[in-house]
Amino acid sequence: MRRNTASGLEVGFVGEGICSDVQNGGLGFIGLQHECNTNVSNGVNHWDRKVLTDDDFQLLHTMRLNQGTGSTPARNQFDQETGTLDESDFKRTSENGVLMYHYGGLGDVEPLDNTPTWVETAFASNDPPGCPARSYPVGRLTGVQKALLDDSLEDGKLAYGNLRYAYNALLDGGSTDAVVAEISSAWSGDAWDLRDYLLGLSPFLTVESLQEMIQENKLPQAMALEVCLANPEATAQEGFTDWLLYEADHPMPLYMVEQIMASWQEESTLRAVMEGEMADHHRAMSAAAVELIADLRADTLRMQMDSILLHIQQLPTWSARLDEATLHMEQGQFAAARAVLDSLETQFTLKPAAEAERDRFHDLLNILEAVRNDDRTDAELDSAEVSDLIAFADGTYDRPAHWAQNILCFHYGLCRAPLTGGDPNRAPTIQNTQPRAPNEQSAWLRIHPNPASAWVAVDYYLGQEVVNATLLVRDLMGRELHRAAVKGGTGQIIWDTRQVPAGSYALVLLGSVEGPITETLIVQP
Repeated sequence: MRRNTASGLEVGFVGEGICSDVQNGGLGFIGLQHECNTNVSNGVNHWDRKVLTDDDFQLLHTMRLNQGTGSTPARNQFDQETGTLDESDFKRTSENGVLMYHYGGLGDVEPLDNTPTWVETAFASNDPPGCPARSYPVGRLTGVQKALLDDSLEDGKLAYGNLRYAYNALLDGGSTDAVVAEISSAWSGDAWDLRDYLLGLSPFLTVESLQEMIQENKLPQAMALEVCLANPEATAQEGFTDWLLYEADHPMPLYMVEQIMASWQEESTLRAVMEGEMADHHRAMSAAAVELIADLRADTLRMQMDSILLHIQQLPTWSARLDEATLHMEQGQFAAARAVLDSLETQFTLKPAAEAERDRFHDLLNILEAVRNDDRTDAELDSAEVSDLIAFADGTYDRPAHWAQNILCFHYGLCRAPLTGGDPNRAPTIQNTQPRAPNEQSAWLRIHPNPASAWVAVDYYLGQEVVNATLLVRDLMGRELHRAAVKGGTGQIIWDTRQVPAGSYALVLLGSVEGPITETLIVQP
């Protein structure tokens, strides 16, 4: 989330639920980052928010734990209202590890009123004067700009890959299961050898390994505490200290747990330094890929799906692989989407939540492929298929559920409020998609033919002469595919639909004093 301004809001910027790569070991360096945003008189400036209604995965909720890095500050601007200490600069109700906010630059860049314990601040060594602009300010990329972004993508990918290899090798000596087995097989008389072995792997022990150490009770508590103190990133993950106090077979006394919590604020370990470096390189790699893909999507002549896919494939993350499968699904390439999903097990260690998300993605592919095989679009589901999608999305908020919900809301008006740590009963605001009757008082938008296979005529009436009116074409994911200037208060625009695949699209007329006007267009092969 970059270069936005929030003014006079209850909450300026929010990250909630699972907003980091926690399932695949990227908790500290892959995920949502707030960068270069400005707050003006907001009740809470930034909030990393736990979703209390998500019973299954609540303990995993968090943003990326490194906001900015030790060498590059996050550069957000804060209100810094410290008259009442109410966590108004950076609030955190997610408690999956300690979030480290790196500040620097000009202005009110340091969050002063933060959630104790779970938000720490540090000054970044690199102190640039301000937030850099995007690589291209207006229009399409030039050849030089593309080359620079390609270099940034490749350099970031190589640096990130090298560090991640070393990082993975250090985590529990390369295998969590091997460490757990070592703990289980140790005899009480070998406590010193076991202590030396575990400290040799620190600070890269996982929560699972530390819990096994406590449960097996092979070390005196003083030694167990020593090992815990050497692994602050693991002990800071949500629920570990409560588990030590109340759930472990051999609980630690409170004074020891207090020492563990104090260790979270000590000088950075090698693990923290490595995670900060990986965060820097992952951000550079991802930012370059995002700008290259945005440039390809801005092509008004044709949608360069192969090139977009190539850039997505450069990102070695779980999220990118699911984006890749989604792109294939959008194009009706169901076999290719399944091949991506089937390859996940060879690229990642699938934990239960990740495995469940992959399997549900397969289920969604089965539903939508049956529709395509019947020569229908997502806008032409029968009542039984609509019911299947409702049941599929009900109570679930993973990527497949979001895609199913997009179809239900966009085509059938069956919308639900997002899963949120705020007001769960707040209904979403839905733009009017019903045709407006043309008259002199009300603006309107009409499209014909609909469905369209080669072209569509867009008739519009704004009620008066306007400036800067625009017609947008968006796909089901809300991505802008086409933009045309609207001239005068009334007229017609012809759009070539052959440049996009079959499916449903939203045509949005901006510039009316009555607000945006939206119509749904069905494009057929």
